[in-house]
Amino acid sequence: MGNPIVKAQPNTILHILPVEIMLICAKLLDSQSLLSFKLSCRLANLRVSKEYHDRALKHAMNKPKGRDNRLTNLEVTLRDGKWDMFKFHLDAGLDPNGFIGDMSPRRLLLTVANRGSEKMVKLLLERGANINISPATFHAVDQVLDRLDSANRMASFLIRNGATFATLRGFQHILNAKNCVELFELVLKNGIDINRVYLANVWTTSTFQLDIKEFTVLHHAAAHGSPELLDVILSRGPNLRQYIDLATKIAIDFNMSDNASYLLRNGCEPTFDLLECAVSPHIYPPKVVNWRRWKQVVDMPYVMQMMATKLDLQAPDAAPYIDRYLDLVQWSGRFWTLSFRRRVLLALLRSIRPPLRSLYVESINTQDF
Repeated sequence: MGNPIVKAQPNTILHILPVEIMLICAKLLDSQSLLSFKLSCRLANLRVSKEYHDRALKHAMNKPKGRDNRLTNLEVTLRDGKWDMFKFHLDAGLDPNGFIGDMSPRRLLLTVANRGSEKMVKLLLERGANINISPATFHAVDQVLDRLDSANRMASFLIRNGATFATLRGFQHILNAKNCVELFELVLKNGIDINRVYLANVWTTSTFQLDIKEFTVLHHAAAHGSPELLDVILSRGPNLRQYIDLATKIAIDFNMSDNASYLLRNGCEPTFDLLECAVSPHIYPPKVVNWRRWKQVVDMPYVMQMMATKLDLQAPDAAPYIDRYLDLVQWSGRFWTLSFRRRVLLALLRSIRPPLRSLYVESINTQDF
């Protein structure tokens, strides 16, 4: 079937034939002639509509010849933003909740969300697309947000129309948005269980680089969110407070000083090991570095001082830890700038009382600072 949207003139030649012969002839007509006959009168339109719709659906799923032969005509329509063609396919009877694709079938809504426009998604929802059913055959529990492309900007529109997520990968789209707090409150209204525990998978393990079996939205927001979002999570999900210590460690690992200081002020009890985590230089693979890290890393010494003031660094059992901290600061020259190392060192020394502080100063190679 060629391009079905053509300017055809009414044709009444076939009207004199019996219905059975008319339908046989309709199957032999090319697309333009079939449309011409279909538009000729109401009776003809009624009799050949099924044949025309069948051809339109077949055209949507066929692959065009040439360089776009890896995509179906429908996918090319979405990519090129051809609104009239997309509407034509839906008018022809394309199932709004149907699957498309051969190797890994996906629901039409997911394909339109990844390749099309908000206007197309809106039309699809108006035609009955269910936004809260699994969008792919190979991930039965996923929701549409979980399968969106990583750089997709459609998440906000989908959430405003009732979308939810079933994995932390879907939650990542909310964290990527500047209005993440607003979107998270909307997704709570859509029915998300804020206290849900998500089992670790390949995506969470590679993202967090942690050997833990359970994750929550608190863990993920500590790494990629904001203090405002953390405040909403802890106020709406009080059961998540049991994870606040680990969430603080994640915030420190990701150099999210604003998040770490918020959690320290709202229930996290620092330990010597947690302070050592903050003092240790962090080396991140590119995939876990986000735009907030660069403006927050310079405030990490403040977080160190917050923890140090809550710990008893004067106690005898604190001495090995302090020695370890000072060694880490001096060893970190290949990762931290000199000015940053000075700030870290001062944050630690200010938390130690003067009589004891002088003992540790003697162990520092002052020429390096």
